[in-house]
Amino acid sequence: MIKRAIGFGAVYWLLIFFIISVLMFFPGLADKLVWQRIIFWLLMIPVTLGLAKWFFRTVDPTPINGLWLWLIAMIVGTALDAVITIPVFITAQHDGDMGAAFAWFYSQWHLYVGFVWSLLLLVYAGYEFDRPAHFGLREETPAE
Repeated sequence: MIKRAIGFGAVYWLLIFFIISVLMFFPGLADKLVWQRIIFWLLMIPVTLGLAKWFFRTVDPTPINGLWLWLIAMIVGTALDAVITIPVFITAQHDGDMGAAFAWFYSQWHLYVGFVWSLLLLVYAGYEFDRPAHFGLREETPAE
């Protein structure tokens, strides 16, 4: 489960990075941060649930496993932000001051809304994908 969750976290981070990058430069949205975030959070519904569907193909879908998946994905994403996003893209905006770049990055309110949104979606995925009649993930065995 851990190896798969780390893979999930890396792919999730890449998809988030790609979506935010596209929205930042999309015509008509470049200077509208709130609209970028609203569109991003809406796009995260199918992205998160689709990727969670992949994860739960081999891992028992439960809300607790959704919580563990979220925790591991957040650790992986935070590590990738610390190694790639902040040094490469944010530090230049802060005159090379890495401390100021980290402080700015982690002071953004929408980052924490995204954390909570991901938590809700992944716990929901664990709950919803556990329903065999709805998704056909498991066959029910007749009671004997």
